[in-house]
Amino acid sequence: MDKKLVIILIGLCFGCALPNDIQKDDPVPHKIKEFEFQGSLSTYSDRWQLAEDIHHYQIELDKRDYREIDSITFTASLRSSNNSSRAFAELYNLTDSASIGNSVLTSQIRNWLHSVNSEDIARNIPDYPVKLTIRLRSEYNDNYVEVNGKQVLRVYYK
Repeated sequence: MDKKLVIILIGLCFGCALPNDIQKDDPVPHKIKEFEFQGSLSTYSDRWQLAEDIHHYQIELDKRDYREIDSITFTASLRSSNNSSRAFAELYNLTDSASIGNSVLTSQIRNWLHSVNSEDIARNIPDYPVKLTIRLRSEYNDNYVEVNGKQVLRVYYK
């Protein structure tokens, strides 16, 4: 009897997001390529700061290497030493000396790292090889902020 109920409920769920192994409209499963930034970055400044050892804190990406990109997201773990001041992290294009639009992440969590995810930023990353890094700033000067733990750029593609 329970199996019939489950089948009926699934049948009534028009337009619901079903697990990937059940979905029929997307026969090609998505692949995920992760690029991980190594190390940590901290500052007391309200101006954007790049990692001092930039060569170990960068990744190289060429979107043309991935067939049918669905999305690209940026995830970083942030914290601020003060609940009334936010930490900001942003994906930065070293090749063109420009920030990546819509990649700013923010947190004002104190005492532990807070993992924050961007929305899809695929349209904001150039269609040629670029070197990317993370830059960091505090909302207010003299407030300690850090990005630490796992900072990842994920490319979702077919």
